[in-house]
Amino acid sequence: MNSEHICSRVFKFGSIVTPEWIGRHYVTEIENKPKVELREMISDIKQRYRCVVSIEQVRRAKQWAKELIEGKLNEHYARIWDYAQELLRSNPGSTCKEGNRVGWMLLKGPGKGELLTTIGRDANNQVFPIAWAVVDVENKDNWTWFLELLKDDLDLGTSVDLVVISDQHKGLLESVKVILPHVEHMQCARHIYANFNKAFSGLELKKLFWACAMSCVEGDFLRNMEKIKTISPSAYEYLMSKEPKTWCRAYMSVGFACEAVENGISECFNSIIVKARKKPLITMLEEIRIHIIDRFSFMNDECTKWKGNICPEVIKKMNLFGKNFRLWLVVHSLGNVFEVRRACASYKVDLDGRVCSCRLWDVSGIPCVHAIAAINYIHQTPDGYISAYFSVNKFKECYSTNISLVNGSNMWPLTGYNKPLPPVGRKMPGRPRTKRRRHASEKESKFSSTSRVKPPRTVRCANCLEYDHFLHCTI
Repeated sequence: MNSEHICSRVFKFGSIVTPEWIGRHYVTEIENKPKVELREMISDIKQRYRCVVSIEQVRRAKQWAKELIEGKLNEHYARIWDYAQELLRSNPGSTCKEGNRVGWMLLKGPGKGELLTTIGRDANNQVFPIAWAVVDVENKDNWTWFLELLKDDLDLGTSVDLVVISDQHKGLLESVKVILPHVEHMQCARHIYANFNKAFSGLELKKLFWACAMSCVEGDFLRNMEKIKTISPSAYEYLMSKEPKTWCRAYMSVGFACEAVENGISECFNSIIVKARKKPLITMLEEIRIHIIDRFSFMNDECTKWKGNICPEVIKKMNLFGKNFRLWLVVHSLGNVFEVRRACASYKVDLDGRVCSCRLWDVSGIPCVHAIAAINYIHQTPDGYISAYFSVNKFKECYSTNISLVNGSNMWPLTGYNKPLPPVGRKMPGRPRTKRRRHASEKESKFSSTSRVKPPRTVRCANCLEYDHFLHCTI
């Protein structure tokens, strides 16, 4: 062996390096940083091991390491029955079923699919996950299957005292009519505006739309709709065809303590599990389960720090409602009945009946600005007039139970059922998107290239060599 070399160092021996070899050396880094850049790995391999590898080698190595960490897709589907049996053992009374037309599917990982969720609001007006299911596609059959299980588990019965807010997916709308025919089904106003804005854009129409959605009495809604009709009759016809009774506060039933006109709380839960949705099936379900366990435990500890009988987020909302209560004139009638006036506006407030003619208190369960003005007039605190739905005791009742812990996969019982296979992925036309598709109502970042306003293109006439032609020029 000649230990003295005078030739220059050669790095281009990456072809003899296999993706498995790279994956074994970088499995820890990929586990700690799943979104490590491929070119960053190439640079590190060159510096650490003195060889140059291609970006395709690194891509395959990263995929190999992820499969080693999370398990292959086939292995996840093969053990889905064992996982379900372990959940049923550790959490008696739970529901783990596979529908005839519903296949277990991923969301953003090797396979594509949909995660159906039901999200409620707790006594502090925050996210409260209720149920979730993984399906291959969002359609009427899958929503019907999901809602049937939900109805049985929660013992909803006729569901006359239930409010559901959802998007405009046709399969969900039809399924709710069949499974929960007596429920008050509201549509998310944000989804309606997103479609409305595609055809009728403009700041003035946007303000009027949300003024219509937030109107608590029918008269205010009709006046705002007339303003829209003056600006654009077609926009008026479009909104009236979307059944305003399903997205306007003026037509909401009272007594449910819910004045929300949008379904942002579901989007909030989706943003929490956005990383988990890219994992294989069992890994994704386990991360969601662990997140909910941590959340329930945190909420139980958090409520011990609260002072008073009403949850703090509800107090903040009440203070927002009554921000300008000192500008209103209170006229005392008989008992606890008042007339609250400001300029030409006048509302009747009955503190004993806990109603106001503006209907915001009736719908939300939280005193409106008129009620707060009347309550302060008799030197009482508005906290005592908030609905019992928002009490700390109700909050503790919401989180009084938690999901029981489960054993690791090495201790799962072997069910012996036929092992299901992953469904065939649906390949959609075009290049796959890497970013979330934004609604038309969402603003682009000021640093985004798409947010820059491009200058109008100026075309020069080939005949007269002049600019800004709107008529055909002939010679």
